[in-house]
Amino acid sequence: MRLIPPALALRLAEPVTSWAVCWRLVRRDGAALGFTTHDRDLWLDGLSYRSTPSFTPTALKAGGNATDAGDVRGVLTSAAIQAADLDAGRYDAARLCVFLVDWSASELGIIPLFSGGFGSVRRSDDAFEVNCRSAFDALATPLVETYTPDCRADLGDARCRVSLARYTVVGQVSSVLDATRFAAAGLNADPDFYAYGRVRWLTGDNAALDQEVFSSTDAEVVLREAPPAPIRAGDRFQARAGCDKRLGTCRTKFANVLNFQGEPNVPGADSLLAYPGL
Repeated sequence: MRLIPPALALRLAEPVTSWAVCWRLVRRDGAALGFTTHDRDLWLDGLSYRSTPSFTPTALKAGGNATDAGDVRGVLTSAAIQAADLDAGRYDAARLCVFLVDWSASELGIIPLFSGGFGSVRRSDDAFEVNCRSAFDALATPLVETYTPDCRADLGDARCRVSLARYTVVGQVSSVLDATRFAAAGLNADPDFYAYGRVRWLTGDNAALDQEVFSSTDAEVVLREAPPAPIRAGDRFQARAGCDKRLGTCRTKFANVLNFQGEPNVPGADSLLAYPGL
């Protein structure tokens, strides 16, 4: 049940209202942006909410005491949100607050409509669509781990304990083969040594962008997705080895079996259907 201050409840009952929807978006780096459906900018609690016709939220829908990830969606287009920032992941897990405000009497407070964060982002040429996740999604987060044949740790984290510095090199693009594939000197590694790993661009138009590696050879890298700006010869990058989270890889590639966080020998569901003696 949503609690509405009495003064705002009275204004909701009036035949002519002066309501506006406001969206407050806070990125992980702390940068805050405000948008409103009003025809002019609003100033609320130290943040300017920009009026822009290119910013269009879709309808919000909630059920019961919780809002599922599939129940709240927003379609946003604004000059304040740049495609390069989206591609660089600066809006991943951004916090979002949507509320109603009486623009003629903002001192009366707000009516919260939604509180949560950004989920998946799908971008087209001049717009992007965001799947929003409510704060109630945290209640569905598993509190304990389940048995898995693959490792549940991430390469180099506190449980894995592999030193990433030993498996990281700096290289330079010698030639560009296509939008996701480039040749480089200085890799000197076995085939797919950097698969599942990361490339971080140090120079060029994609500087500071971090990308996943799809495959690699001793002189070539294939990225899983094309970067927002074209790769150019001479661009410098940092390549980090990848891990497919299998026990064999942990043993032969990283000599780290003691820290393997999986259970490859635990019987699976197929064993429940097996006949004795087979």
